Amino acid sequence: MEATPTTQSSPGERTETGPPFSLNGQQDEGFPGTDSALIPTAVRQAKHEGYTRIVVDLVGTGTPHYFAEYVDVPIGDGSGDPITMRGNAFVQISLTGIRYPGDGDKAAPLFSDGTNGVDQIYVTQGFEGVSQVVVGLDSKVPFRVFTLENPSRFVVDFQAN
Repeated sequence: MEATPTTQSSPGERTETGPPFSLNGQQDEGFPGTDSALIPTAVRQAKHEGYTRIVVDLVGTGTPHYFAEYVDVPIGDGSGDPITMRGNAFVQISLTGIRYPGDGDKAAPLFSDGTNGVDQIYVTQGFEGVSQVVVGLDSKVPFRVFTLENPSRFVVDFQAN
């Protein structure tokens, strides 16, 4: 059984399917938050009615925190160098609460070719407790970001054109 995000009853707040779609930057209340020790282990996507969902699977303890926004050019944390990716629009996400992988840990960087308006997905291993998730898209579309638990996952939904 798949867990759902916390439900709040106020208009425009989080629902069973996540927060409202928006073109604006988004962050959770706990950002930057450093109380977790997570590792991104896989990235996947699937088309749903009305949106395409990207999921980053995480292992470890705690809850990730995030800040997500459209950027003109994705820039690598630490290096400051541009990240070369396919796409005409880019959502760059800082995912915090990430630990450096130990021996035997399967960890990022993860690349995935996209479909359904998503050109490419890139997830970094992490730098100083932060993993970057960058999504290259055909064009800017409203998106929403949230986390799921049991198991821990980070979710980005892109509204269908």
